[in-house]
Amino acid sequence: MEYIYYFQSSLGIIDKTEPECKDCISKANHSISKINCPINKENRLQKRSIGPSNSLLIFCTSKDIKSKNKFRERLEIHHEVLEQAIKKSAEEIKAERDDFKRHLHNLVSLNAKSLYSVYALFPQEIFMDKSREELLSEIKNVLSENPEDSAKLVLDLLKNENLKKSELSVYNKIFKKEDPDIFPCSIHKIALLVLNIFWGDLKEKGINITLGNCYEYVDTDFDAAVAIFIHIFLNTEKYILPNTKLKIEFEKTTDHQLSVSFTMLSLKIKNEELEKLFHKGYSGEIPTQLKKNGEGLGLWVVRELLQSIQGSIRIYPNIDSSKKINRLGVKYERNLVQVTFPLSDGYNNKN
Repeated sequence: MEYIYYFQSSLGIIDKTEPECKDCISKANHSISKINCPINKENRLQKRSIGPSNSLLIFCTSKDIKSKNKFRERLEIHHEVLEQAIKKSAEEIKAERDDFKRHLHNLVSLNAKSLYSVYALFPQEIFMDKSREELLSEIKNVLSENPEDSAKLVLDLLKNENLKKSELSVYNKIFKKEDPDIFPCSIHKIALLVLNIFWGDLKEKGINITLGNCYEYVDTDFDAAVAIFIHIFLNTEKYILPNTKLKIEFEKTTDHQLSVSFTMLSLKIKNEELEKLFHKGYSGEIPTQLKKNGEGLGLWVVRELLQSIQGSIRIYPNIDSSKKINRLGVKYERNLVQVTFPLSDGYNNKN
């Protein structure tokens, strides 16, 4: 072992010693001393050092043992590098913990929404002090007396369950680096599946939805594709101008990709923001001013997932300057969000 060291700071420990090093470590002091290594059976230089952040480094090496100046230089470099390494490691651990807490919070919130939806139709009291048979009878009565509300409840629960599944999918595939499970999928069916989850909310905003036809298959991870569309529709639902149109189109590109385009009249996107929108934690300027911003993860998640399956995303703002609208001081423009997936040529050729 060319370098043997023990590093300790308030952020953690990096230990590159062996059990046989215990005696040498106990004798290390702030002066450079020469020791006979019990492991390598050779002469080495050793020193105890305290860094600027009060970190401790006990360092020894057999390299350049005739030059104390070179030894000091190596020790200082190691001390600086180890401080940076443990700081980076601590930041990564904190970021992972924060990501987990964020997803857990979202899952708890979605679960609360599901319970709220159930109890809005079924009073909590009917679930108390009743046998299973009595409870089933009560539920049947509520369902028969409120068929429309019951149907909406099923759709609300379906939406929340898909959102929860999306949260888990994003956490596993991005933060836990789970490998994508690629196979041919009908992208039209996936888009329609997710659209149905948001259909009621979009219709309540008066959105006229047009979904184009597509018979092509793409090579993708099904759960990733669902999560991608969920985040796009979540943004669409938040930022589209009520009582306008949402147009979803499919088109093969020249580089063996299939593009899915979402065209809508939505909040103005500034050109200088285009790249920032894909940065983790960044929210657009206008949504932030209107307090419609979230955690700044949606488009970052979409791009991360698309990159994992060889896809891409682009935003084209203000594609029709004649469609600009100023509604009560809030600017809206015709914007286009385009995502691409790799075409499944083999599967499409067989069908």
